[in-house]
Amino acid sequence: IKRAKALETMAYELCKKAASQNILYFETRFAPSLCETPGFTAQQAVEAALAGLKKGEKDFGVASGVIVCLLRNISSKHNERNLELAKKFKGKGVVALDLANDEAARPLAAFADYYREAKRAGLATTVHAGEVYPAPDLKTVLDLGIDRVGHAAALARYPDLMQEFARRKIPLEINLTSNLRTGAVRRIKDHPARRYFEAGIPISFNTDDPGVFGIDLNSEYRAAIDEAGFTKK
Repeated sequence: IKRAKALETMAYELCKKAASQNILYFETRFAPSLCETPGFTAQQAVEAALAGLKKGEKDFGVASGVIVCLLRNISSKHNERNLELAKKFKGKGVVALDLANDEAARPLAAFADYYREAKRAGLATTVHAGEVYPAPDLKTVLDLGIDRVGHAAALARYPDLMQEFARRKIPLEINLTSNLRTGAVRRIKDHPARRYFEAGIPISFNTDDPGVFGIDLNSEYRAAIDEAGFTKK
């Protein structure tokens, strides 16, 4: 994907796949700086992705937004570039800032300044946090006022924090198959998604990651119904 045409095509085909699943709107995320080569800049990567999504919306009727990822395992120089691109393309297809990769490697608190800057720029914010226990980043989510959290499978281990998430109505991006395959839960039946839902925490079901796990959003909804305690309604 380190060429403009390849990235544009990938984004376009993502819209086509989304349309086949009756998806009306989706958000996709990547770290533009990882796409850089001597002849291909991170900005060109964002532009190519947005071009493909725009064409996909026109042809398939599926709207979308890009979330720019910071990564815990890359240099500050790269993360600063990603943040600047998120700010530059805000309102032009980029909708939010994210932080991904191994929570144990570097805490969310180390990225506090990035999130404060994103907030000042008017970007929405999300973060991969609480995928496994222990999960100190979940408290930092509240301290920084982050808008949404990916995974949070360990939140149920912290009743006080769970109550506060419910009070603030902080949405959780639930990833049933991913959490099973990575060992965050032993069985989908054990996933706390239903408990979150019953506690009043907004949730959404997500694919993380279709290319890695060979899944789609329909399969996640089937898993929610067949194994995670949800009804079709």
